[in-house]
Amino acid sequence: MLSQPFELDWDDVSGRNDPASRFRIYCRDHAGILTLIATCATPEAVGVAVVTLGREHEFEDCALGILDVLGEKGERWVLRPWEASAKNVSDAGRTLRAARERRETC
Repeated sequence: MLSQPFELDWDDVSGRNDPASRFRIYCRDHAGILTLIATCATPEAVGVAVVTLGREHEFEDCALGILDVLGEKGERWVLRPWEASAKNVSDAGRTLRAARERRETC
């Protein structure tokens, strides 16, 4: 009798639907590499984790990001791991200027 290997479903091992991993705290370094730092079950736990990790200097050389994996599509990033660069700042300035001009013409 041959036994068949046990097959795992990706959803069972990914943690995607695990309430304990709902909020994921990421760090994006200067090279743009995103690293998972911690997972939390509640918004309160996110606050404790951010304070604790901040005191341990985990975010000194990277941009902090918080992802809500159970959030609505298009609104999952609670805090995007965005780092200011000359291009990003210029793009943000153009966006703000265009929004102000549209508001003034209305």
